[in-house]
Amino acid sequence: MSRLLRVLAVVCVLVVLPVQPAKACSCAYGDPRDRFADADGAFVGTFVESHPVEPNPSNSGADTIYTFLLEEEYKGELGDPGDTVEVHAPLSGASCGIEAAPGQRYGLFLDVRDDGAWSSNLCSQVSPGTMREAASPLPAPTSDGPVRFVAGGSFGDTQTMLLDARGRTVGYGAGDSDVVYVSGCRGRGRMIEVGIVYPGPAVLVVRDVSSQNTVRSVELPIGGGPKRVSGALCLSKSGRRAIVFATDHEGRAVLLEVTGTDVDVLWRGDARGAAFAGRRAYIEKDGALGRVSLRTGAERRVTSLPGDYTSELAVSPDGTKLAGVAYPAYDRSDERPSQVFVVDLTRRRIRTASLGTGERDAHVRWLSDKRLAMFVLYPDASRVYDMKLEVRSRFGRWQGHTTAIVGDTAYGVDYEGGLWSVDLPDGTPERVRRLPSPVVYDLAPLE
Repeated sequence: MSRLLRVLAVVCVLVVLPVQPAKACSCAYGDPRDRFADADGAFVGTFVESHPVEPNPSNSGADTIYTFLLEEEYKGELGDPGDTVEVHAPLSGASCGIEAAPGQRYGLFLDVRDDGAWSSNLCSQVSPGTMREAASPLPAPTSDGPVRFVAGGSFGDTQTMLLDARGRTVGYGAGDSDVVYVSGCRGRGRMIEVGIVYPGPAVLVVRDVSSQNTVRSVELPIGGGPKRVSGALCLSKSGRRAIVFATDHEGRAVLLEVTGTDVDVLWRGDARGAAFAGRRAYIEKDGALGRVSLRTGAERRVTSLPGDYTSELAVSPDGTKLAGVAYPAYDRSDERPSQVFVVDLTRRRIRTASLGTGERDAHVRWLSDKRLAMFVLYPDASRVYDMKLEVRSRFGRWQGHTTAIVGDTAYGVDYEGGLWSVDLPDGTPERVRRLPSPVVYDLAPLE
């Protein structure tokens, strides 16, 4: 597998069959262009019928032949249109067998078995449109710029998309990583990307925004320890100096300082999230907010935080306030409400406001030093607060799992690669376009 880290996990519903045992099929869906590159064959065809290789199979994973009428061949020597293609896969969708209805059209990525037969599975089954897209080059840029924000993820043989203020494509950043974090450098001339290439180490890429060329690529020593990169800060216009924050599922974290091609550990400890302001990193750990100097690595406690878990932290434009959403433990989510909070970093005071008990998929972004927007996947729940955490306006259900503010417009990406926008503070979210891959992990403005 060329790329392991994928954002969408689809669990297939168990199919009731007179065979056992049955297990759920879990598919990690990624960029279809990557799957096309790895496949031995690919086609679009009409499903005819299926039958197990052995009669009376005893389990849902029994070898089964699925027959298709070939319509469009994209890879492999499969025959001429109208020929039949036989594909081996498990009997049941519960065991990742193909789920198809006679007379319906499907796209399939194929692999060659040791005996030369074609094989596939439910995770390699796509729509005809997705198959055509996977076999095609990336769409050409549609804008001359300027670049206003960046999408990081996986797009075939590129890893970032550079977008203008209307969400149109200005260019692509080449690379084979799954970019999990992007950040702009001061002046908009450079940006940094943190990518992962399984099973290799994480990599920091410095990219020139105008040419989209890679300026520098530096391996980060976090492959064997913390693996989730949840923060990065460009410390210079050239991108020569940067900070990267990474943590694992147990909360063991590290702050790395990158200077040119040199990487040093600035701080190591327990933390789950981080945000940056000036020469400081603010970290969330054990229900408290801490502060780490980016000059010395020294740590100090700032204040307590509400709840058991917090969303990503966000620092106000002037660096004096920090906001987030705090959640109770999952086993108490029906008893205790979530809370949005703002910390005055100068006075070390915290203000909170209760949310609904079900509002767990929320994150916040600053509109200005005195206005805060909360984005949440519930109808009419997304809203704008003032600094007293009173609701000033609402802007409906938000579709993005990651969000960037560009001027007075928020952009977000859903789990199918749809790009959404809303004019703040009280616009209506609208779908702008579909990006050429569902694998988008992060959006970031270039400021």
